[in-house]
Amino acid sequence: MSLSNSGPLPYCFEDRTGSNTDTDFDDIYDRMFFHVKRPPGRSTTYIYEMSIRASRHRSSLPLNREPVAILDFLPNESLGNLTFVGKAPVQTVTIPMSRYLRKTSLFGT
Repeated sequence: MSLSNSGPLPYCFEDRTGSNTDTDFDDIYDRMFFHVKRPPGRSTTYIYEMSIRASRHRSSLPLNREPVAILDFLPNESLGNLTFVGKAPVQTVTIPMSRYLRKTSLFGT
């Protein structure tokens, strides 16, 4: 069996902390790293692309960059808008979260 025709391996992210408001997701093959942060009392979640794998020291460092994506939930935590933050010359794009998130459980909310 030839692996050359199968294409690249899919991304598989590991949650490094288990926290819902301040966590890290690292690809198990060290290809991509994200930091997800939600300020206390806010309904907006920020996703930052990181250049290195998460460590216990990284989360204590200040994030001196723009997020790559912003998830802006409504006050009752229902779906709001998803913003992809672009760098020049690409523009920032905002779309409804419902275009990407789907209900998968018959009995879920």
